Amino acid sequence: MLPVLQFAEDGKLHTMSELRAYCYRKMKLSEADLAERLSSGGRTADSRIYWAKAYLIQARALESPRRGTLQITDRGRELLALKKDRLTNKDLERYQEFRDFHSPSRKSSGNKSLPDDLPETAADTANTPEEQMDSILESVNKLLAADLVKKVIEAGDKFFEDLVVDLIRKMGYGIDGHSTQRTNDGGIDGVIYEDRLGLNMIYLQAKLWRNTKVSRPEIQKFIGSLSENKAQKGIFITTSDFSAGARECAAKVSQKVILIDGLELVKYMITYNVGVSVYKTYEMKRIDLDYFE
Repeated sequence: MLPVLQFAEDGKLHTMSELRAYCYRKMKLSEADLAERLSSGGRTADSRIYWAKAYLIQARALESPRRGTLQITDRGRELLALKKDRLTNKDLERYQEFRDFHSPSRKSSGNKSLPDDLPETAADTANTPEEQMDSILESVNKLLAADLVKKVIEAGDKFFEDLVVDLIRKMGYGIDGHSTQRTNDGGIDGVIYEDRLGLNMIYLQAKLWRNTKVSRPEIQKFIGSLSENKAQKGIFITTSDFSAGARECAAKVSQKVILIDGLELVKYMITYNVGVSVYKTYEMKRIDLDYFE
C-alpha cells in the first residue's frame, strides 16, 4: 500500500496503468514475479495493486474521481507523514470508515481512532482477499487429494485402468478409448484413439502402486511395448512416484512418453472432475463496467 500512496503523492490524477508501471519499477519486480498467477488466472502483482488501491480508497486515503483513476487525499498525505517503511491494515484501522469496511462484525468505537499498539489480527494478513481464497481452496484440495488417492487404490487395478482412460479423454485427448484385457495385454493397459480410423493412438500404462516407485526397468518395458505396436506416444500413470532413473529414461527415448505420478494424477482428477463433483460454489464478483457504459 505504501508504494501506491507514494505514487499518488504529487496530487495529480493518475490511471491504473500508470500505477501498475510505477509499482513494477518501485518493487523491482522480475519477469518471474510478473509471471506469477493466481489459481483464478489473474496476475498476482496486479491483484495486489488493485486491492491496495481499494483498501486505501476505503480508508479515504485515495479517491477515484473518474473510473479507473486515483488521486491522493489529505488523509493519504497524513499517512505518508507517518514516515513508515510500510503501511498495513493496522495503520488504516485508525479510521472509522476502514474499520466499518474491513471488520463489519466488530463493535463500532465511534469516531475515536484505535490506539497505535493495536494487536495484529488474522485479518491483518499481507495477502489480498483473492490470495486468501486461493490459499483456502488449496488447503481443501490437499485434503481432497489425500482422500482421493486412497479411494483410487481401494478401487483396484481394473477400475484404475478404466479411470486412466476416462481421465485422459476428459483432458481432451482423443475421441474414443478403452482399457485392454487384463490377460495378454502386452504391457499396454489402455488405448486412446486420436482419430476415427485409429491412425494415431496413445498407449497407456497404469500402475496401482502404493509406496514403491516405478523404476527404469518398468519404463523400458513400456517403451518396448510401444515399439512393438509401432507407437510414438505413451502415457505412464502411477499412484506412487517415479525414480530419477525412470524419468531420465522416459526423457531420452525417441517416442513421446509422458509420466504422471500420484500427485499429478489426483490434481488432474480434481481439475477435470473425474471421481469428484462440485458440491458448493462461491462467486467473486466485480463491477460490470460495460453495463454502466
